Amino acid sequence: MGELLRDRRERAALTQREVADRAGLSLRAINSLECGRVARPRIHTLRVIAAAIGLKGDAARLFVFEARSIFSPAASHHGFQVEGGGGDDVQLLSGVRLVSSG
Repeated sequence: MGELLRDRRERAALTQREVADRAGLSLRAINSLECGRVARPRIHTLRVIAAAIGLKGDAARLFVFEARSIFSPAASHHGFQVEGGGGDDVQLLSGVRLVSSG
């Protein structure tokens, strides 16, 4: 997760402080995430970070999904699965949807 966050933050040309301020989080929280000291960040935290680094729509949803998958490689067995199809799901990429199993 740390590498993913650091990569996206650097692509946005933001410092840890800037991300923390934009997300309404502490600098320590962002640093802890990037250094791997947080075992499993909350989805809300990942969403506000995604917004803070300028990710929108599919890119933001994919960031949250990737980050959660890093902590739970079998994410499809822990609340999410990726599949094509219809219904009340969230489209990530063309033909791919994020479906909440809960």
